[in-house]
Amino acid sequence: MRISLEEAQRRIREATAPLGGVTVSTDEALGKVLAAPVAAAITQPPFPRSPLDGYALRAKDTLGASRNTPKTLRVIAAAFAGSPADVSVHPGEAVRIMTGAPIPDGADCVIRQEDTDGGETVVSLFVSAAEHENYCFAGEDYHAGDVLRRALDRLGA
Repeated sequence: MRISLEEAQRRIREATAPLGGVTVSTDEALGKVLAAPVAAAITQPPFPRSPLDGYALRAKDTLGASRNTPKTLRVIAAAFAGSPADVSVHPGEAVRIMTGAPIPDGADCVIRQEDTDGGETVVSLFVSAAEHENYCFAGEDYHAGDVLRRALDRLGA
């Protein structure tokens, strides 16, 4: 018995229905299709953060720095991811900072540790930096409410 394409589609629609929203583990999600869009619950990063290990400081304090004419700054604290430095950076000061740590108030850039002498109480800088160099702004990746995946997107690795 032969049936038309339209009749075949009608029979299929009557015999099947979408599953709707089903929650699965991350391990089971590969290859599945999203029933609804996925929005970010938080802003990422939630604060200005350092993309590398080095020193958070004011770009103005680095003007003219080079290997032949290093600039020296007083190191006033250290900041780690999950353990920020509770200080403000003022002229002539720097904060030792690790990747992912919040950039302290007053600092507007980060100089990577390879461009310094690695000092713990006083640091010598061998390069100049521009404002917001090596600086990740709050929300640089995404903001709370941004749609990260659309409905009907197939999930891959």
